[in-house]
Amino acid sequence: MGNSIVYSGNSSLASKMKEGLASIREQKSMLKMMDGIVLLMDVSGSMGDYVGGKRKIDSLRDVVAEFDVVRKVSFSSGVFEGHIPEPQGNTQLTEALLYLGTLKPKEVILISDGLPDNPSSAITAAKSLSCPINTLYIGVGGDDGERFMKTVAEVTGGKELTINIKSIYKIDKCLSEGIKMMLPSGK
Repeated sequence: MGNSIVYSGNSSLASKMKEGLASIREQKSMLKMMDGIVLLMDVSGSMGDYVGGKRKIDSLRDVVAEFDVVRKVSFSSGVFEGHIPEPQGNTQLTEALLYLGTLKPKEVILISDGLPDNPSSAITAAKSLSCPINTLYIGVGGDDGERFMKTVAEVTGGKELTINIKSIYKIDKCLSEGIKMMLPSGK
């Protein structure tokens, strides 16, 4: 899928863009809709864990490569833009959200598999962004990580989704569909 544009709201427009058949006007419309959207991805040590024979980080890399019209920021013990590093360190979500504040996003899609180092400061930082934060939780569900991610979505006016790793074999398709669900529909 490499450099394909994935969009969930108007599949005929997405298909036309993928095939290079969309008009300039249609392409500008799509790019404007995606402007200001940031994928914020957890790359802490636990993202090196395997689910269905594949590391979570490798599934994440494969899936987000499809979404080339959104800005991508990853975090662990630091904040990274432009590449997705190997899993390492802690889950310092507060610092990542503070960094996003400098980007002034219109909407954030947060993908994580656990609790941040400081949940209360992360909630405060999330609120300070003044934009919806949609959350995709990769975990077993019913745990503190899922509750935290639901809270982030709730207090920022975002949507939330849990990808239950106990009930699926591969997370790639679930991640891809989850991200598509979080993107604006253009309606």
